[in-house]
Amino acid sequence: MKKSIRLQDPKNIAGSDLELLQTKISNAMTKMALSSDKGGNPFFFAMCASKYHYLVKKLPNTSKNTKWITAATNGRQYFWHPAFLRRLTTNQIKIIIMHETVHIIYKHFNRC
Repeated sequence: MKKSIRLQDPKNIAGSDLELLQTKISNAMTKMALSSDKGGNPFFFAMCASKYHYLVKKLPNTSKNTKWITAATNGRQYFWHPAFLRRLTTNQIKIIIMHETVHIIYKHFNRC
């Protein structure tokens, strides 16, 4: 059976940490899929389950003066800085995914 890879690294900025970071995102998403009595949040999981996550140091299509990001969304994808993601626990990642999903719900984002 083919494993679904949710976290993408098209510019290979994670290097040898890619599998670790993929596991972190996967674990957070799995935890979100649980029922709320088990610490999950099926509503937010349903909102973000079909979207890919990308490792970036800067958002695409932004000016040279834009500083690097920690986490962001453009409404279609989630973006993570690898150094930031590396430091987070599963619960912290889950909370950030939910936070970014609220931006999608309220259309509070710039499309890049």
